[in-house]
Amino acid sequence: MHGLTLTANYSFAKMIEADSFLNDQDTTPTHRISPFDHTHHFTAGGTYELPFGKGKLFSLGGKRLWDEIAGGFVINGIYQFQSGAPITFTADIPLDPSITSYRQIYNHPRQVSAAALDTAAFITTATPKTCTGTCDGSVNIGGQYVDHYRTLPQTLSWVRQDGYNNMDASILKDIHFTEGTYFQLRFETFNTLNHPIFAAPAVSSATSSSFGTITAVASSSSPRQIQIGGRIVF
Repeated sequence: MHGLTLTANYSFAKMIEADSFLNDQDTTPTHRISPFDHTHHFTAGGTYELPFGKGKLFSLGGKRLWDEIAGGFVINGIYQFQSGAPITFTADIPLDPSITSYRQIYNHPRQVSAAALDTAAFITTATPKTCTGTCDGSVNIGGQYVDHYRTLPQTLSWVRQDGYNNMDASILKDIHFTEGTYFQLRFETFNTLNHPIFAAPAVSSATSSSFGTITAVASSSSPRQIQIGGRIVF
């Protein structure tokens, strides 16, 4: 309408799989939310022909010079959002005795100034505390599991890494030579807002100094890119 085109799409999905075992001695694969699950996906795009130049709302007096200077501009943009994938707990990490529900485990997928994963929910010491006096049942804790039958799920649907949040934009300028021949100048930006996608926090070892910390960006993350190009249409 009047040179403006808008499109949008939203999808909601849940991917569940059973293709790996939680313990080697299990007889059936564990039922889990897939590490490739992305619950929400939203895409919106638009194109707008600026209303300046010949045949537009602002004809600029119909003069060819002004039409070539201010006319023929088109703005494009596309925005995409996607939920982050669930964090995969590759190791059997002991939970703190105060944790009574897996729902108490949470993370902040974009927190890099401190641990993104709530490490207080887990035991992060290498060896257990020793009981030197009267034992009340709370001092013989603190070590990592050895020959333990795992119950900690490999993934939790609410504990996810950073999602995809990106916008690309461009400005096009058509300079006409004849009615059907023109030169198109293109100014394009990718990841226009320079929005990084953080990787999942480290969870392979509870005793590591980087446990629960985001130490990198995702492989799909790239900095803002700007390019200028042109093409002749005839």
